[in-house]
Amino acid sequence: MFKCFQKSLLPLLLSGVYLKMTNPIPKKPKHRIDRKTKAGREEFEKLQHDVLYRDMFTCQICRQTTYAPPHHEPPYSRGGQDLIEKMVTLCLFCHHDIKLAERKHGVKLDEIMKEVEK
Repeated sequence: MFKCFQKSLLPLLLSGVYLKMTNPIPKKPKHRIDRKTKAGREEFEKLQHDVLYRDMFTCQICRQTTYAPPHHEPPYSRGGQDLIEKMVTLCLFCHHDIKLAERKHGVKLDEIMKEVEK
């Protein structure tokens, strides 16, 4: 019946082990700062300050001055990385609106930023 499979591979296929070997569990993305250590918290605070300074402490949607923590794109909870290129400054109101748009309508921050730039 399974003549095309090697005899040693058939038990692995039936047990599901072969699938686990070929599709490993994805590792945590690189560039995530361990915020549990003091050095990690300091590094993350410096990164946040660098993002705020780059954006001149201005929300990139409504252009109001803000001191809110920068937003990750994609969100940190979905594997967002701690890189200055992957973070943007948003005020609390715009950050809330972005979260709602992402959850309810599947709209991404990149799409909103393109509309703002027009």
